[in-house]
Amino acid sequence: MIAALALVALALGLGAVIPRHLAGAGWTTRAPGLAIVAWLTLLVAVFTSLLLAGLALAVPRIPPGEGGIGFWHACTEALRDTYASPGGALVSTVGGLSAFALVARLVVVLARDGRRLRRERRGHRDLIRLVGCHHVQPDVAILAHPLPAVYCLPGRPGQVVVTEGALAALSDEQLCDVLAHERAHLRGHHHTILLIADAFAAALWNGFGTSRACSHLGVLTEMWADDAVGAGRRRSLAVALLALTGAQHPVAALGAGGTSSFERARRLAVPEAPLPRPQRAGILAITVFALVLPIAIATAPAIAAVLVNYCPGLPA
Repeated sequence: MIAALALVALALGLGAVIPRHLAGAGWTTRAPGLAIVAWLTLLVAVFTSLLLAGLALAVPRIPPGEGGIGFWHACTEALRDTYASPGGALVSTVGGLSAFALVARLVVVLARDGRRLRRERRGHRDLIRLVGCHHVQPDVAILAHPLPAVYCLPGRPGQVVVTEGALAALSDEQLCDVLAHERAHLRGHHHTILLIADAFAAALWNGFGTSRACSHLGVLTEMWADDAVGAGRRRSLAVALLALTGAQHPVAALGAGGTSSFERARRLAVPEAPLPRPQRAGILAITVFALVLPIAIATAPAIAAVLVNYCPGLPA
């Protein structure tokens, strides 16, 4: 019972403290890739903590060993005693069902949203084939629309869509930079990152700071794609982003413009120094610790049972 309560407390603590810290941390714009890892770690750590809490409650319902398998019998009895909680079978059943429901919800949301996004992309790609025309570059299609917009459609193959309004608003150099930005989205599989983040958030009912994580991940993936364009072309891309401010794109696509364009343009025009290696190493160490901590808490009672030599044949 203590392990389950500690895991729930850990999930609550992570969801209350980490999003607030990451949202206000200045280093995230200096290292957007590392910040993406940190936000994804938060989602996985909270989910894992709640999952293991349910499993810790369910452990006392492990069936005891049968027949002459003394080792298995002793170990299962030790685990049942170590993880025992008030409420007996009822609490254990609720814990097991909660863990199952959490995993089932994640799988269902991933499958449902993934299928919906693929269907929308396929439909939009079919529309582009009907009304669009291909650019001199084979992966670029031109859409007859007066408003400036550039976005990419993930899939096999990925495609970048440019409106006639964007062609009129951007110079050749700026267009080249925006296309490089969109191709960075496709190479980095940013659509998959956002799909997984949204699925974890939905599985956790958008609690524990997960909704904030998803909103920040959307901007961070854009910054990551901005950085992929190259240091020597930052100012040109910044001007292009300002020209695309407020640009709209389909929900199933990733676009260079949008509401974050001004913030990203300012970041590109006034570049910050990269994070020092020691600071990067420290942040990575914290993310690894956040992933390992729920497992350590969940397995601590079982390890204690082994150390006191409950299980015959194992060293004390």
